[in-house]
Amino acid sequence: MFGVELWVVGVVATTLMWVSYVGIAATLLRGLLEGRQWATNHLGMATALIFATCAAGHGMHTMHALLPMTGTDLTLGSAARVVFGDPRLVVVNVFAGGVAVWYLSLRNRFKLIWRGSALFDDMRERQERALDINDSVVQNLSQAKLALDQGDRELALELVDETLDDSKHLITEILGEEGSELAFEAGEIHRPDAADLSDATDGGGSS
Repeated sequence: MFGVELWVVGVVATTLMWVSYVGIAATLLRGLLEGRQWATNHLGMATALIFATCAAGHGMHTMHALLPMTGTDLTLGSAARVVFGDPRLVVVNVFAGGVAVWYLSLRNRFKLIWRGSALFDDMRERQERALDINDSVVQNLSQAKLALDQGDRELALELVDETLDDSKHLITEILGEEGSELAFEAGEIHRPDAADLSDATDGGGSS
């Protein structure tokens, strides 16, 4: 392959995996430690440890193939080079190495893995959020609608303002304070359709 032995290509690809997995594991562990979740976020910790053990395995395989360069354990090193030189394994390693580098490039999104207990305690989290939204938003809007029906516009506006404040507070709790480690950055969340206020301003739009 252009004057380069196949085992070298395999080793380079495996080295990329090793470096990427070390970076991924370190990033996840740092987030868990800084968020004080290393003992509670079991899914996040297991994910970090999986990448750490994979990094250890790929690192050892790479070292085996490089042993002959140090003049030690020639038998093991030669055998490792034969394995790395298998064209089928080379293809797999090159693909896996590319995926590992791509995954590492998305490290700014790793916060999704350690954001509280949402991943391993998702049902309870959803129930709590649903109750918060019901208490702080739905109930207030219902009261605002009732006030409008009764002609009390001042109370309705007061309830709407209160609902807006509560909604902002809930969103901040869910997405994190601006500038914090766990906060989403601009462009991280995309909605399929932007909010369209035309219906609200033209009385519900055409029917």
